[in-house]
Amino acid sequence: MVERPTRKLLKCLRTDNGREYALREFKDYCARYGIRHERIEPDTLQHNGVVERMNRTILEKVKCMLIMTKLPKPFWGEIVNTACYLINQSPYVPSEYDIPERVWTSKNASYSHLKIFGYKSFMHMPKEQRSKLDDKAKETVEEEKWTQAPDGVHDVALVPIPEEDATDGIDLHEAELRMMRSQLPPWMKKNTYGLVELPNCRKALQNKWVFKLKKDGNKLVKYKARLVVKGFTRSQDVDFDEIFSPVVKMSSIIVVLGLAASLNLELE
Repeated sequence: MVERPTRKLLKCLRTDNGREYALREFKDYCARYGIRHERIEPDTLQHNGVVERMNRTILEKVKCMLIMTKLPKPFWGEIVNTACYLINQSPYVPSEYDIPERVWTSKNASYSHLKIFGYKSFMHMPKEQRSKLDDKAKETVEEEKWTQAPDGVHDVALVPIPEEDATDGIDLHEAELRMMRSQLPPWMKKNTYGLVELPNCRKALQNKWVFKLKKDGNKLVKYKARLVVKGFTRSQDVDFDEIFSPVVKMSSIIVVLGLAASLNLELE
């Protein structure tokens, strides 16, 4: 599917240890066409970070659309197709904010056919398919990225669904602003940061606010705000030269403690 339009052969394929990749037929196929198959170590998804990050992005979009539209879970396949389609129609940072669909087809993207996923709609039913007392329209929900009526059905009219608890968003926004302002005085008091001039040939790293609701069961305890730096915008050997893991596996800690105890060492 990719090789024929581009006339470029697949040279390497990196996957996890799924059973579908361990089949003899799959190994024979890779050997026949000279494809190097790389399998990552178990429970180390970071070795295939680009793919796993995109899988996480798609999954989060699917969960959001399921919750917002209140559709049953069997519709997950249609939602995944819609999420992937929208990602390919959106600006992509590694492509310098170009659109993947335009990069692949060399054609400008069009958004005139897009509909909001989950809109309530009414499909006109032809008179041949209803009796005199039947409804002339059938209620449905927009499940695709565009309206696709079944055979014999036409004239689809979209009716927006009013958002529930629209005023809650205003209160939440005000609470987020208060939390952002409350974080600044402690930082200034503790000299957490300082204003400096940006050196030549350097770029400032972007940051973003992350908000969270702390709850005790169904009771809201407090709003939390955290300022984080977008570390993925850094370039290795330009902005940094060492990598430190913020999370240590428990098995590594056990090994270190065991060595310290057997060799009579002191840990700091």
